[in-house]
Amino acid sequence: MKCFFGAALLALTLPLSLCAQNSGKLFTESCDSMSVLMKERSGVTCGFKVLRHFESGKKLNIRFSTELGDYPWRKDEVEWFRKTFGTILPAKYTGYSVGNITVNGNPLEDYIVTVPGNDGSPAPAAFRRKDPKDDGIFIRRVGEQEYAMGLTGRTVALWQSHGRYYDESQDRWDWQRAPLFQTVEDMYTQTYVLPFLIPMLENAGAYVMTPRERDIQTREVIADNDPAFTGIRAEGVRVEGRYSEKGSWSEAGTGFADASLTYSGIDNPFAMGTARQAPCSSESSHAVWDADFPEKGEYAVYISYKTLPQSSPCARYSVRHAGGTTDFVVNQKMGGGTWIYLGTFEFEGTGSVTLYSEPPKGYACPEDACVTADAVRFGGGMGKIARGRADLPVSEYSTSGMPSFCEGAIYWMQWAGADTSVLAVEEGDYLRDYSRRGAWVGWMSGGSRTNPDAEGLGIPVDLSLAFHTDAGVSPDDSIIGTLAIYTLKCEDSELLPNGESRLQARSYADFVQTQIVEDIRSTCNPQWSRRGLWNRSYSESRTTTVPALLIELLSHQNFADMKFGLDPSFRFLVSRAIYKGVLKYLSARYGCPYEVQPLPVNSFRTMFDTKPSEKGKTGVTLSWKATVDSLEPTARPDGYILYTRIDDGAFDSGRVLKRTTGNGETVSTHVTVTPGHIYSYRIVAFNKGGKSFPSQTLSVGIPEGYGGSTALVVDNFTRVSAPAWMDSPQIAGFDSDLDAGVAYGKEIGFIGEQYQFKREMPWLSNDNPGFGGSYTDKAGMVYPGNNLDNTVAHGKALMSAGYAYHSVSADSFDISSARNDSMVDIVCGKQVSTLLGIVGGRVAHSVFPAHIRQTISEYAAAGGNVLVSGAYIGTDIWSSIYPLTKDEKETEEAIKFAQEVLGFRWMTNYASRKGEVWPMSFKGFDMTSRIGKMRFHQEKNCSIYNVETPDGIAPAGEKGHSVLRYTDTNISAGIFYKGNKYKTACFGFPLETLTTQEEIDSVVRAVAEYFGTE
Repeated sequence: MKCFFGAALLALTLPLSLCAQNSGKLFTESCDSMSVLMKERSGVTCGFKVLRHFESGKKLNIRFSTELGDYPWRKDEVEWFRKTFGTILPAKYTGYSVGNITVNGNPLEDYIVTVPGNDGSPAPAAFRRKDPKDDGIFIRRVGEQEYAMGLTGRTVALWQSHGRYYDESQDRWDWQRAPLFQTVEDMYTQTYVLPFLIPMLENAGAYVMTPRERDIQTREVIADNDPAFTGIRAEGVRVEGRYSEKGSWSEAGTGFADASLTYSGIDNPFAMGTARQAPCSSESSHAVWDADFPEKGEYAVYISYKTLPQSSPCARYSVRHAGGTTDFVVNQKMGGGTWIYLGTFEFEGTGSVTLYSEPPKGYACPEDACVTADAVRFGGGMGKIARGRADLPVSEYSTSGMPSFCEGAIYWMQWAGADTSVLAVEEGDYLRDYSRRGAWVGWMSGGSRTNPDAEGLGIPVDLSLAFHTDAGVSPDDSIIGTLAIYTLKCEDSELLPNGESRLQARSYADFVQTQIVEDIRSTCNPQWSRRGLWNRSYSESRTTTVPALLIELLSHQNFADMKFGLDPSFRFLVSRAIYKGVLKYLSARYGCPYEVQPLPVNSFRTMFDTKPSEKGKTGVTLSWKATVDSLEPTARPDGYILYTRIDDGAFDSGRVLKRTTGNGETVSTHVTVTPGHIYSYRIVAFNKGGKSFPSQTLSVGIPEGYGGSTALVVDNFTRVSAPAWMDSPQIAGFDSDLDAGVAYGKEIGFIGEQYQFKREMPWLSNDNPGFGGSYTDKAGMVYPGNNLDNTVAHGKALMSAGYAYHSVSADSFDISSARNDSMVDIVCGKQVSTLLGIVGGRVAHSVFPAHIRQTISEYAAAGGNVLVSGAYIGTDIWSSIYPLTKDEKETEEAIKFAQEVLGFRWMTNYASRKGEVWPMSFKGFDMTSRIGKMRFHQEKNCSIYNVETPDGIAPAGEKGHSVLRYTDTNISAGIFYKGNKYKTACFGFPLETLTTQEEIDSVVRAVAEYFGTE
């Protein structure tokens, strides 16, 4: 900095003609040439120019425009730039060299950022400070592992972009962005943040706060010490729970009350009621919030309380849910006066939250400490903030009519107690929604170590992240790519409220952007575009009081981007990259080593240790393999957690497996089961950095009165993918009529089908968005995708037929897994070969890859019977859903397998529009006496994924017979086949999509009877 100012002062003493005349025009050609070279070197395109230049002898000291800082500068690149630019100076400066280079008043050297590594060591950082982790943790789940090399003790403020809002100018609720390619940015970024990014950060130990509703549950129950509003509560309106207390409780001041059906203007429900307090004495006082749940499902649990000078740093809460009881320790010295998220749990019937006055075991409170109690909330619910024209009475205002998670942040913040200092009521809702999120971070962090001089809730937020996508179309249909935005100055200061440099946000932004781009390039698209690393004055990166990043992942308007963007596997990849960028940045900031949380395990299987017993317990071996992360060598598991569910209950809270055995790459453990129940299992891997996402769910069951036959269920439905797509120079888009894709878990971003496929159609307005334009009639609906829990429905049916069963994942299916089984049930669901993003790209999720064909063939040759069902069991062999290039030899072998081993041939994948089948009989087997007409889910529904285009399959020869037909087309829907020593039953739709379990049972029983005939 001193060198620059010295050079500047020297330049001011020279004649003006030698200082700064026409710098921009003079250096235009040099800057253009250098931009090309920078593109070749960094992959980033940025147009920069010279603002001023100063002569100092035979050196030029140059002040460049902001855009020069948009490159991801690395060590040695500044010197390379200086030397290279010196070789292409204007002719009048031949023989000159380049001296000091500045951008925005800072030396270009200040923009150098270390490349994030992957060895677990903290990257060098000029902004390093003492690790504050020992200052205490805000929320701690009792019994949960802490991840010393993860994010335990860190607090992250995170939000997805935009949301449904009230448009004053048009007097209507609307989306802030255009509905394109079956989604809208307001909902699309949710599909990264909610199912992937937040859980990854939490799995690493972070406490994540968000100013938008995170719970997709549309039901809501509120229990409070104050009475709620009165009157009839229509369908969809939140339900009132019950509050009770025992012991020495007294008033604690102002608190929450659900005093109104809707809220408007500056209404603040956290100023409408009261809170309670009890001393942390040896006397046992407690408060209980009870809830009756309208329907079984997952509900987020939020608590609220009052922070007082004497508040307890260790208040104990206990959540009773369907999976058991989970305890938390909450530091009530911070966070009072808003909704504080504890976790999401499954509830059925009733549930409760209890607050105890005495500290948990192992904790101590000051003598005068107290706990405080206010409201507890279960579920996200529907929008409850009302808006309307200024000339109308409030009684005529309307809510959005959408689930709360669809709405913009401004409405959740009001519901969560933000006052006018945060909400800025003089601005319209559109502007307030994005501009006040930074103020919300300031409110959360005010009074903490990260924002010490401001008033607020005292929560030490470590960083913030705003997740957006951008608009824009590439003329050649290439990728728009990823942009990162930070802000160097706020109110003319380059310091954060705690005195740290705001320039560290550049390192944070670079770590995350680099991780995203490199992971995408390494995994699925080597040509993914890296856009600039912008220092720009965006409110979400400027006003947050902590290191802040606004990421623009891709263009939601560009079809090339969205072919990747609608694929859940891409969303997982990107979310993991962002989580890793956050982890590595905080590692560099605090100087602590890190480990990346493991990937989900693979090759999961369950095997009976002995022949199942009709009485007493039977041993079962669970085995799996760790998944190698080729990008992150630290992501190796140290151990595993087993989660168990019995029958239709909820999964328990899991137990760390103290003892596992290993055989090469395979890890195993042992459990026991008893007849009359279905046991379901998930495995989670963990290390010092966090825990993985769960494995797929496998199950085991032995029927009461077991007769001796066993079956193996193979979960061959692993697919998650974007909808089917078409791509030509004139017409392109997503074809949900052919196949709507498969979400991971639940689909929350789909708003309606695409209607505009003409590439030539321009954007005119958000209501007429041109190419990619989509309907919005499905917005706010939550639809099931692949929950990776696909064996239980088949298991129930097999048990009804008298079989004991166990299950394996498709990647662990081999002849040894079925060695003692008289039947194998291959669950194919909507499995089909998919293409990630580009023609010629990665193909995944084939129905019958070579190892599956080989294992089935070996098993059948040994006399084993085979049941297969799925929507594309023929289409994936004879045709395709995506524009794949198929291997001719592979296709020939697959057709031969289908015809000669399974005994069917493909007819069409447009076999029915009605979703109804009826039975057909043949000589020797009367199917009509065993089942009647049945329906399967062909339309989107709330129960299970749907099948848009089921397969028509027919017998391949005289040894086969049609046993089901679609009622609207009379095309064969299922066949029985008698091979050499074995039999098969194949169905062109997934059996689990039948509308009742009784129908599934009846089909499987008929199959079992056929297999038992001569």
